[in-house]
Amino acid sequence: MRKLLLAFLTLTTLSIEAGDYWCLDKRLSIRADYGYMRRQEVRDLRLV
Repeated sequence: MRKLLLAFLTLTTLSIEAGDYWCLDKRLSIRADYGYMRRQEVRDLRLV
């Protein structure tokens, strides 16, 4: 169990270092798709 947690943390850290925020955000929001869509809209507004 500890190995699995360590592997997940390492993978997450690598994703962040690679600038893969979108993928990480999606993974964290799988159980809250609506919240993810709302954040996506806000992000799009900021990009404009």
